[in-house]
Amino acid sequence: MNEAPRSFQASNFAEHHQEVEIAREKLAEKSSVRDKLSAMKSLLGMISEGFNSSMVFPEVVKTIICPDPRVQRLVYVYLMYYAEFKPQEALLSVNTFQMHLKSDNAAIRAQSLRVLTSIRLP
Repeated sequence: MNEAPRSFQASNFAEHHQEVEIAREKLAEKSSVRDKLSAMKSLLGMISEGFNSSMVFPEVVKTIICPDPRVQRLVYVYLMYYAEFKPQEALLSVNTFQMHLKSDNAAIRAQSLRVLTSIRLP
């Protein structure tokens, strides 16, 4: 009886790992906004299901410079979740957050401030 759940968990882990690698490719600098949006939705879906997707944290931080506000909002949600666990990596994007504090879009300003306040300095 215990073997069936283990194999099920192993297949879930393999599928999850494959999805993370696909998201990593979609977050590449030369990807389209549509691909980046799809990747961020996929990553946030994995987080909501309890899977760890922190291994693509550096790629997500690089995605913050995407000009599309929909992608930026999803990146901010991701960063708010993982900023507590990876404060050193989150500090790499502080300059971008500061630039977004001057944005015309109130939602981007608010989320930028929210992420900046959620980064815990060691």
